[in-house]
Amino acid sequence: MADLTYLNDGSVLANLRDRYARWLIYTYSGLFCVVINPYKRLPIYTMK
Repeated sequence: MADLTYLNDGSVLANLRDRYARWLIYTYSGLFCVVINPYKRLPIYTMK
């Protein structure tokens, strides 16, 4: 998200929508981490 040319509501939402479509629910933006709840279990965690 730090690479966005225009940082406005529309471009941020489009970026998050695109990442969510690829099941990338964590997005780091400078000091913040934006997390979108997928409302289902994803195979990204292991017992380790």
